[in-house]
Amino acid sequence: MNNVIEVKCYCYSSLYLSGSKICGLIWWWKGLKEAGVACCGSGPYRGYFSCGGKREVKDYELCENPSEYLFFDSTHPTESGSRIISQYMWSGNQSITGPYNLKTLFEE
Repeated sequence: MNNVIEVKCYCYSSLYLSGSKICGLIWWWKGLKEAGVACCGSGPYRGYFSCGGKREVKDYELCENPSEYLFFDSTHPTESGSRIISQYMWSGNQSITGPYNLKTLFEE
């Protein structure tokens, strides 16, 4: 096996940092109306993973328009949330994606 892959560039994206930036700063600018409460779940912030009522906690609330929310449930972003996170991964600065963002990585 003489095949060797040489890695010259890499991209590391922090979903925690991108999520916190979205939640704290620009979620409203990107068209979302709610970043602190999930679309589906129960308890504080709809943070109990109970969407669908098939877990230990049977009660849950479901929003009318998931596209206005950052998170669908306690762990999964909505399609709108995923789109915003992917934009950060594609062209975000080094505080979120580094040492290269994906755009820079693919251009080299």
